[in-house]
Amino acid sequence: MSLAAQRQKYVQLCHDARQTTTERLSPLNGVSFTLTEWSGRAYEASKLWDGGYYDWLEISRRFSEPDRLALALWAEDRLLAMALATTTGSALFLQVVEGDPAADCPLQGLRLEIILDACANYAQCRGKSELRLEPKNQDLVALYENVYGFHRVNVRGGAPYWCRKV
Repeated sequence: MSLAAQRQKYVQLCHDARQTTTERLSPLNGVSFTLTEWSGRAYEASKLWDGGYYDWLEISRRFSEPDRLALALWAEDRLLAMALATTTGSALFLQVVEGDPAADCPLQGLRLEIILDACANYAQCRGKSELRLEPKNQDLVALYENVYGFHRVNVRGGAPYWCRKV
C-alpha cells in the first residue's frame, strides 16, 4: 500500500472513531457535541482558554505520526477539549488531553468520557487491545483508576503507565 493510501486509511479510521462516539454519546447531559480533527480554528480557540496549559500547534508538530488520533471536542462553536493519542505496539497511548478550564464549560466532568470513548473506538479499528496513559497527578490517578477502570503497570527501569483493555 502506498504511503498516500495508508495515510488516507488512517484519516478515515480517525474520522470513523470520532463519528461513532458523536453518534453514540451526543447529546450528553442535554449538550450536543461534535468531535473533529485539529484545525486552525481549534488551535486559535484553545489559545482563548483562560488558564490553558498546552501549545497545541507545537504538540501537533511533535506528534506528527500519520496514524495519530487528534481530537477537538466542540459544543456548537465552543471548543471544550483537545486530545492526542498515538499508536504503540498493541496499544493506543493517550499522550495529552486538556479541557476548557472555564467553570461554565457545558460538559465539565464528561469530556474525558467522550475522549476515552473515541480512543477506544480508534484502538479497536486499529486492532489494538489496550488504552494506555500516564496521569499527570494523583487526582487523575484516582479518576482513571476508580471511574474509568485503568490499572497501574510498573515497568522495570521505566516510568509506570496506566492501562485498560478495549
